[in-house]
Amino acid sequence: GRSEAVYGNEEVPIMGIGQGNGLGPTLWCLISTIIFRMMAKAGHGVSMVSALSLTLVQLVGFAFVDDADLFSAGKTAYTTAEVLSVDFQAALHRWTGGLIATGGAIAPEKSFCYLIDFLWTGSTWE
Repeated sequence: GRSEAVYGNEEVPIMGIGQGNGLGPTLWCLISTIIFRMMAKAGHGVSMVSALSLTLVQLVGFAFVDDADLFSAGKTAYTTAEVLSVDFQAALHRWTGGLIATGGAIAPEKSFCYLIDFLWTGSTWE
């Protein structure tokens, strides 16, 4: 049968640390750093050479407060947008998995993707 007796109250439990908590930015820094490292180990992100120092720069993304920007780029100049979309979807799944594992989630209504695709004509990029 079903028991009618319950323990506790009917209030929805608080998720996260609460809006406006002073520890929020620090915790997000720690959590996002762990997720970014996980993604870098899996090969997500971009690699580019600095034009001034010729230093190799590798980035997975940026995070600030409770937001994040993720980067993805083709491995060669001939990588198609279709291939890049598949690679980025894998990165997004990994990022989302990291958020879920740490008690977070993606807010679809606040999430966007901007695909920039150029075509090499043999002499110029279009």
